[in-house]
Amino acid sequence: MAPLFLFKLIFAPLMLATTSLVGRRWGASVGGALAAVPVVAGSIAFFVSLDHGTAFGSRTAVATLIGMGSLAWFSLAYAHLSRRFGWPVCLAAAYGVVALVSIAIVPLADAPGIVAFGLALLTLAIGSRLMPPAQSGPRQTSPAWDIPARMTTAGAIVVVLTALAQSLGPQLSGLLAALPMITSVLLVFTHRHEGAERARGILRGFVAGLVATSIFLEIVADGLMPLGIGPAFALAIAACLGYQAIAIRWIHRRSSAAAAAETPA
Repeated sequence: MAPLFLFKLIFAPLMLATTSLVGRRWGASVGGALAAVPVVAGSIAFFVSLDHGTAFGSRTAVATLIGMGSLAWFSLAYAHLSRRFGWPVCLAAAYGVVALVSIAIVPLADAPGIVAFGLALLTLAIGSRLMPPAQSGPRQTSPAWDIPARMTTAGAIVVVLTALAQSLGPQLSGLLAALPMITSVLLVFTHRHEGAERARGILRGFVAGLVATSIFLEIVADGLMPLGIGPAFALAIAACLGYQAIAIRWIHRRSSAAAAAETPA
């Protein structure tokens, strides 16, 4: 239990801090894409596989993959509402959308992994198409306690989330793992201290980055039982990070080109 507790307590907060700093340095969309790295979903799938076997872990990964659709609708709801409302209304409404979508997709949690993967990619493509544009703008100065507060909140969320996952079964555990908890922390702090435009930038990058998460989950879902835990997760991590590196490079180029186009001659 000690290694698991330390992992939950340290890795997710460090990942969130890294994402926040990267977003400030290279743009909100790049930070959002990095936020899509499956820290919570991957850790839950890994530890439930260790505790309950590869079959349980595989079904958890499939259910999480099905839940990728709810992340697209969460992002769309938050992004569109952020044009008129502050973060409390946006977050509450976005989670309301997640609840409705999750209820609708529960029957799909037993679908084959490749079917879940196809549905996830289709939903993410639709979400990316419907996402409102995010204009670049000056970033507001954040208070000194901003990053430590993000890290503390993220650590608490991951500890609670993984504790619940071990008692809910593979389907509910997977859907729970798909909830955008860490991204919500990043969004709220960014929206409040850096503005709604940067929050929308995070969401655009986040939806694009979720393709890498879907690849990771598909490899875990269909590779756990034939390959075993170690090889399946190693292959999934390599594929996820490889695709994510390409996606972040592409997003950074687009953001830089857009910023240059908006700069007066």
